[in-house]
This record gives sequence, C-alpha cells and structure tokens, in this order.
Amino acid sequence: MLIIHYVKIKYFVTLSNPLFQYNIGVMDENPSTVPGVIGILNRLHKYVSMHDGRVHTLITWGDGLSCERYVDAQNARANEPTPRDRLEGLEPAPRTSIKGFYCFK
Repeated sequence: MLIIHYVKIKYFVTLSNPLFQYNIGVMDENPSTVPGVIGILNRLHKYVSMHDGRVHTLITWGDGLSCERYVDAQNARANEPTPRDRLEGLEPAPRTSIKGFYCFK
C-alpha cells in the first residue's frame, strides 16, 4: 500500500483556488514563426515574478504544437545574459483535452 503525504505550504488554499483572471489583450504576433512566438513570450514574461535574481515558473497551457514552438523560441534565446532575456520562467505544458483543462481550473 502506497501512502503519499502532501506538504502543506503556507498559501496552499490561496494557490489552489485561482481568484483572478487577467485579460492580456490581443497580441499582433504570428504564432507560427519563431520571432512571433518570441514576441508573445516577451509580452507574457511580464507576468513572471523574480526574487533575488531567480525566476519563478509560470505554467502556460497550449496544444502540443504551441508548446513545441515555445521550446524553439526559448532555445533561440538560450545564449542571452539574463534569465528574463532567456525567457526562463515560462514553462509550456500541453493540454491534451478539455477534461484535463478543467481539472486545473
């Protein structure tokens, strides 16, 4: 029998219940090209928090192809000097079904 103990963090209730939704507007970028995805990620990156030079991860949902393009854009910026310039902190996660989406909502 497997028993899993979850660690309760200070803000567990707050983090497990999303209270706010933000309208990020319409982006005039081409999501089919690497420069377009870099533009989208640059705009999304202002929602990623940093503390003591460390970037805190923000999960971005998308289909498999969108996640692949995210990774390509991050690889294109891999040699930049700062974590913000390297687009660190935006972690793509594929959403395979509507059911899986509502589990996290």
